[in-house]
Amino acid sequence: MVASGCFLAVAGATAALVRDKTLFVLSVGARDAAALEFQLLAEPEVRAAVLKADAPDDENPGAQQHAVTVNCVSDVVLFQPAGRDAPLALLVLVDERKLVHYDVDVAAGAVVYRSLRTLPRNAVCMGVAHLDAGGERRHVVIAGVKTGEALAMPFPDIARDTKTLLGHTTSMIVHLAVNRDSTLLLTADRDEKVRVSGFPRTALVQSYCLGHAESLTRVAASALSPALAVTTSLDNTLKLWNLADGALVDSAALLPAALASAKALLHTSLAVAAPSDIVAVALGYQAVRLFAIVAAADGASPPRLESLALPPATQALLDESEPAEVAFTSAGVLVVAYRRAPFVRLFHVTVDVTQAGAVVVAESADALVADSALAQLRASFATIEIEVAARVVDEFEDGLRKKKIRTDFDWKSKLAALGPSAKANTGAAAQ
Repeated sequence: MVASGCFLAVAGATAALVRDKTLFVLSVGARDAAALEFQLLAEPEVRAAVLKADAPDDENPGAQQHAVTVNCVSDVVLFQPAGRDAPLALLVLVDERKLVHYDVDVAAGAVVYRSLRTLPRNAVCMGVAHLDAGGERRHVVIAGVKTGEALAMPFPDIARDTKTLLGHTTSMIVHLAVNRDSTLLLTADRDEKVRVSGFPRTALVQSYCLGHAESLTRVAASALSPALAVTTSLDNTLKLWNLADGALVDSAALLPAALASAKALLHTSLAVAAPSDIVAVALGYQAVRLFAIVAAADGASPPRLESLALPPATQALLDESEPAEVAFTSAGVLVVAYRRAPFVRLFHVTVDVTQAGAVVVAESADALVADSALAQLRASFATIEIEVAARVVDEFEDGLRKKKIRTDFDWKSKLAALGPSAKANTGAAAQ
């Protein structure tokens, strides 16, 4: 992922927006709730920890050092680790190497720094899974690193030793996702595939999703249809997959061919609404596209991807101001973060599928957030300039397109030859 300086994460009805290092927390559906503003990485203990993490290794001067630190946010995750009234957990990936944990107490209007750790290798994405045992739920932070491994850390003790869950030995992980009940870990790589692994027993491979022609960019699992997942790619397609066997269920174009440049597809944000299976994709700060995962009326045919055509005025509202990130609240409200003013918009999206096609209605839902909260966010973000250097984009694009030398073979044929039991036993090696 290119660090765009603009991030969005949603947990339940709470949206966290980050511009550079300024965090705003909005309560969606609470008209009387004030916005919560906070400067990330500003506390003395955090600055000291960052400096310590970046200090040269005097005991091992020959060790390779990380690139010059700029304290740039690389990714953000927000989730609910305990009961509904407990603080939310905000995880911030900084400079691809430092993971910072904050507690976000919306009711108290407070953000509290908890811990920081340095990752052993540069990470490009992260997610959170959970384990239920003995009536207790524990969470695990998973980071996808550039060398192709997925690393796990216990939460909240993220400073403990990492565990390598799996490795894409011939490729770089570009994104990861966990399904609704945390039984599957989906890792997407630049070699056009998604590995679907059991969780926590990640050595057991459920399937490989194969069919893209270019590097993947994002992967997301459906909560409403747990057997399905969607992916985006530099090949300008959104694809729908059956996780059980890796079968390609359907495919749809993301952008018209005339607009589908590599840079337009490089920065992609993907989200699936839990209540409705509506899919939102933000593409290259240019456009937001909406799709629906539609079940067959006869109950026997496979589901399909339906591209949702919006009225021109609504589509223009979605697309203007350089859309950077999309996410859905638990109630299905679409939140879009923009690089330019007004910086955030909310939409009610409903779809009625008939034999003649899908009828979609998308209406502004800004009224779900207090006017004063939106005004405060927009005034603050307007003072923060963010730019992504062209060199950074070019280097990241080159990294996604560059291939490692490997023997060509047919993944589907290889897995079929292994058989179900052999595939499960050798999943860790079948990269």
